[in-house]
Amino acid sequence: MENNLILSISNISNSFLEGLIFTYILFIIHLIFSYHPHHRLIPLLLSTLLFLLLVITLNYQFINSDVKILDIILDSVTNSLSSILNLIPIIFLMSTFMILKLTFRSRPKDPLLDLLESNLNFD
Repeated sequence: MENNLILSISNISNSFLEGLIFTYILFIIHLIFSYHPHHRLIPLLLSTLLFLLLVITLNYQFINSDVKILDIILDSVTNSLSSILNLIPIIFLMSTFMILKLTFRSRPKDPLLDLLESNLNFD
């Protein structure tokens, strides 16, 4: 039996904390690149950095205490990206189904469009 498929509390919490680390890193990148002079960037950036450090500390103290902190960040980002890549076929399948559903749907009759077409004379 493979140990990769066994779900435990440490695996679930590790995945959750890795997802949080990835989300906070993406949010910090978003804050930096979408800078606007009227935004209050400093409080958002500081609070996000504080939560990022908190999640990294939780991951380091309770789950991966034998690993360097930079390795925790690198592993979190790579595991999150690989999970997203594993979900891409499902996302493509769902979007294809939604597009097909919208394509073959008949549009309801709109009386306002009929009125507009009858009042406009392009002659």
